[in-house]
Amino acid sequence: MEQLKLTREDLVNGALDEDGLHQFFDIIEQSLKIMTTNTQRAAAPSK
Repeated sequence: MEQLKLTREDLVNGALDEDGLHQFFDIIEQSLKIMTTNTQRAAAPSK
């Protein structure tokens, strides 16, 4: 959430460049992978 806030601030201030955007995408991708894994684990029947 903090990275999203900082990226939005950079965009508003005109400080978001292509490298910054790619870094943001990488962070979002990693976060989504973690969330997906944890969601699947939580939904799996317990043994």
